[in-house]
Amino acid sequence: MEVNKYLRKDRVDKNGYAPIRFTVYLNGKRIHLSPGEKCMPDQWLEEEQRMDGNAPYANVINTKLDHWHNTLFDIFHDYKKKTALLTPELLKEELLERVAEPAPEPEPAEELYPYPFPEEEEATEEDPKSQFFTLFYQWRDQLAMKRQKGSGRRTSPNTIKGVNSSIKRFDEFEVHRGIPLTLEGCDKAFYQEFERYIMDTLKQEINTFGKHVAKLKSFLRWCEEELELEVNRKYRRFEAPSIYVGVDALSARELESIYKLNFQSEEIRKIVHSGYSSKSEFDINGPEINARLKDLEIARDVFLMCCYTGMRISDVIKLNYSYIRDEHIEIPATKTLNTCYIPLYDDSLFKPNEILAKYDGLQETCLPASPLVNEHLKTIQSLVKLRRLKLTTKIGRKTFVTLKIYQGVPSRLIMQATGHKTEAAFNRYAGIDTNELIQEFKRQSAKMGARNSVGAGAELGAK
Repeated sequence: MEVNKYLRKDRVDKNGYAPIRFTVYLNGKRIHLSPGEKCMPDQWLEEEQRMDGNAPYANVINTKLDHWHNTLFDIFHDYKKKTALLTPELLKEELLERVAEPAPEPEPAEELYPYPFPEEEEATEEDPKSQFFTLFYQWRDQLAMKRQKGSGRRTSPNTIKGVNSSIKRFDEFEVHRGIPLTLEGCDKAFYQEFERYIMDTLKQEINTFGKHVAKLKSFLRWCEEELELEVNRKYRRFEAPSIYVGVDALSARELESIYKLNFQSEEIRKIVHSGYSSKSEFDINGPEINARLKDLEIARDVFLMCCYTGMRISDVIKLNYSYIRDEHIEIPATKTLNTCYIPLYDDSLFKPNEILAKYDGLQETCLPASPLVNEHLKTIQSLVKLRRLKLTTKIGRKTFVTLKIYQGVPSRLIMQATGHKTEAAFNRYAGIDTNELIQEFKRQSAKMGARNSVGAGAELGAK
């Protein structure tokens, strides 16, 4: 792994500050990260990849950069020790979780910043906007440090990302409204104005409005109960609407088409080769094309395992034979630590045992590593001519839930396989296969019609 720090001089703001960025090279993939710090171009030392020590706040910012740098390598070495695959997604998640811990305290600076920092220029305690948003950020930071009761993990980085999105939206709403937001001002009129702003001005969906309101209510409840501040209690009546819109899941026919892909066929070999021919002179039967086909096949099989078992990609990657108990998989979910009990049998659609047998004994884990699986799924999507949705590993879990429901498996049993504890969370993974829905209606109608015919015949016979 290689880590570099640089200054985005092409993104200088109106105050002359440019954002600092990290670039991480991991397993042939480039990852961009932002620590959220800025400095002036003439204060940045290119060779040292840090701020000039004489610049204002250099001590604080350089300490944070070092903290991020060291944390990245700590994560890399931790995964190396346990021989686990470190993907870009896992690296980002681990980084955000670990840097939420307090960074090392910098050495006391000899000089203080001689003038107000641009982003804090108007941040005074008397400013109502400052009080509202300072508290909002304070709540976000406390939420980021909070550990979940069941798993002991800190709040998901995606949750914090959603909070940041809501804070930004309320900030923009304040500018649009022209009136500073306050804890006391969150009344019915405020709610209605915000609803019109989201729905009418921004033309966004009702679910987006509901998500922002839900976060606002949690924040105001924290202000009222934890900080014992004066809050307009009308917020308790704010509704956070949520409409189920379905999820992206493969139909049985689409899943079958991916399973039937033959990466040894000349047709697919030609298609894969054509993707290279404009850039290189690779032989169609050469080692480069063979390696590419093998990578695509492994990515396909890893994805199918997500569909066949309902496991997240992080769990499929770590799956080894210690988790297999006779005819089922018993594995704690990486994300929630809830234990998943997954039946291990093959039928006409789900074939997990076939996938496991294919790679049995070839590596420590049940399946080979596929670090670029989502990248390869783009190619697989084009091979099966799938245009209805974007093929990613996240589709696998939703496909498992949806198709198992249509197979007639009770929801409570599927939940034991996926590790869901509540039906509300589980239901968000159930998609709609309209073709299967229509066929099921027809089957049920045919059954009912047959029963009525038998009943009518028996009645006539009795007469």
